[in-house]
Amino acid sequence: MQTIFGPAQTDGNNYRGCQHQLRPDVADQDSPTVRSSVNTYLNMLSQQAPRSTITSHKNTLTSFIDAQDIGETLLTQIDTAVVGDFVSTMLANKSRQTIEGEVSTLANFFAYISESSPKVVEMEIWAECINQQSAVETENPEVIPENIGKVPQTAVTTYLDYLRSSAYATCTHVFAEVVIGARAQPTLVQQLNRGDLNIETGQLEVGITDTHAVGQYNLRSSRTVALPSPCIHSLETYLKYEHTIQKTENGEPLFTTQRGRLSLSYVRRRIRDTSETALQHARRKATRQDLKQQSQYRHLTPKTLWQYSLAQLLITSQ
Repeated sequence: MQTIFGPAQTDGNNYRGCQHQLRPDVADQDSPTVRSSVNTYLNMLSQQAPRSTITSHKNTLTSFIDAQDIGETLLTQIDTAVVGDFVSTMLANKSRQTIEGEVSTLANFFAYISESSPKVVEMEIWAECINQQSAVETENPEVIPENIGKVPQTAVTTYLDYLRSSAYATCTHVFAEVVIGARAQPTLVQQLNRGDLNIETGQLEVGITDTHAVGQYNLRSSRTVALPSPCIHSLETYLKYEHTIQKTENGEPLFTTQRGRLSLSYVRRRIRDTSETALQHARRKATRQDLKQQSQYRHLTPKTLWQYSLAQLLITSQ
């Protein structure tokens, strides 16, 4: 069974995200257990969050520890099935809203003690639930988070193929590659600076939004991502031939136009226009089945690309 913490996995093309690095301060502890790490997390949370949030997180994490009897288990021995078991049991006994709140709490905890995104961890928890409920179709709304199960897989892969063949290493292409490769929200990618990327190691430091507790209460401000090979190669070419050095009050942007940092409105228009061209081109060559899958999508958005990247965690889990 896959453990949660360990070396990040990659097949050279896709960052699987199935294992995470423990935070250095956690890893340096003498045999950190689940209970001691939960206590550390709650102590940090208590310095910023309101009492109602602290109580909610404490109740969920205590229930998790007690139900799975893992209080004294080492963090490095926790596997994905333990979390999946806990959530799968809730599916039959609690409301969808309650379950999503408790999954979010678990994801925030594991993201805090590791180098990961709460949203990525959340998707991995749902993926494990799918594994444990193999008889349930992946489209089942009781298992798949809203919107993720409706991502136009074929349309996005068609668009990526188009960018890689007809617009390689342009700002629009590389932006799309980073959104998908880092599984990062478009706003966070737009905010990246050149110094956030280590092209030699293929690692990228990405922010964490304040929509998650770890970001909202300043427990974590960023995470480090191992980018897949296609993303790294496109970045190398982009930086060599397309990137223009621009200085702003917030640093040197990674994605630029002649006027400075790339704006979200600009990249939204570019992705809309180029994806519409790509999908129109694909329709002319499509089989009847492909046409059926693509026909409802005239164009894509940056958010759709991000949702596609998360959906890959659910697909690759099966």
